[in-house]
Amino acid sequence: MSQLTTTAIANFSDTQLGQLTSTQLRGLTSTQINTLGTTQLNALNVVDLSTAQVRAMNATALDALTTTQAQALTTAQIAVLTSDQFSTLDSVDFSLMTTAQLRAISPLAHESFKADFGDLEALELASKLFFEGLIVDRTTAGVPSTDGDGAAPWLHEPAPFPDDA
Repeated sequence: MSQLTTTAIANFSDTQLGQLTSTQLRGLTSTQINTLGTTQLNALNVVDLSTAQVRAMNATALDALTTTQAQALTTAQIAVLTSDQFSTLDSVDFSLMTTAQLRAISPLAHESFKADFGDLEALELASKLFFEGLIVDRTTAGVPSTDGDGAAPWLHEPAPFPDDA
């Protein structure tokens, strides 16, 4: 497969690409994969791609993956994605990830990950990460301290007012 030109690969029909075996898919170069059109990429069985092939996918190729394909990514494939690659996935892709997939996201990607989610999508993702135990409340024992009436201490602090000067 690697001997075929990118033009020859680009001329494969969706059906032909969908019928490639795991061995044949792994024989594709990153250049060949990145030249495929959206419908051609949608025909691929992403589980059969190597981690090196997934890591080499450009933003256009990753953005072309369907939600079903994003869900099918293995933990090994997810672990090699960069923060730039993660930014091509949408909130639906993240909300449908399994706990194992979320745990596979590399710490480097965590630190520099920036997504353009709306407030509700971001809250939904944060809730899922918290529920799965992947993010935690860093206060004492994970529970905010309260005073005698059960209210958090900041509720009893006077609200700051802008300086009138």
